[in-house]
Amino acid sequence: MRHGSAVLVRLAVVLSLGWAGTASAQAAGDPAPRPREKPVVNLPLSTAASGCTAQLLEAGAVFRATPSPPAGALGCGIDDPVRLDSVAGTVFRPRAVLSCVTALKLVRFLQRPLTDEVRATMNTDVKTVHVAASYACRGRNRQAGAKLSEHGYGRAVDIRGLTFADGRRWDVSPRRDNDRSPAARLQRRVRALACGPFTTVLGPGSDAYHDDHFHFDLAPRNAAYCR
Repeated sequence: MRHGSAVLVRLAVVLSLGWAGTASAQAAGDPAPRPREKPVVNLPLSTAASGCTAQLLEAGAVFRATPSPPAGALGCGIDDPVRLDSVAGTVFRPRAVLSCVTALKLVRFLQRPLTDEVRATMNTDVKTVHVAASYACRGRNRQAGAKLSEHGYGRAVDIRGLTFADGRRWDVSPRRDNDRSPAARLQRRVRALACGPFTTVLGPGSDAYHDDHFHFDLAPRNAAYCR
């Protein structure tokens, strides 16, 4: 019994010392031990956001993914839809709802050939792109019974004009062939530069439906159709 009592006394002393040591450590401000956390891995862009979306991010575009609209009776729909807000300080007004591939094509067209041409012709930069239409589930030229427009697939965007960094406004409009003004020269150059990057380019002079805007789309074609 004495031997057992001695063991119990020594055990009580050890536990007491251990508790005291823990209490003194916590009183001194030592943090309580925590379970080891898994390391945080910063994924590269190509892994975090793959494909077209990653390319839009790399291009500096501000956008957000948006749910694909219902097909409806006409069978409309968008592959990988995005709502495009701006790129490198140039804003789209209103925001354009497009397929990601079409948005990327528009961003790249704005960044190089269009920006370069505006600087050369108008001696300024583009501040705002005025969007006349992007996604819309409708027939071509809004005509009842017409074939489904490329707008119904999110593969088309209509541009009615630009506002420049110096405050000037440039609008797409019918102009005479012999008009040598900077505004007319820019309009001719925009049409020419867009033909190729986009498979369809329509504007003033192509038909009455496009007198006040440019229509750019990515309809599947063997060759570009530009008028």
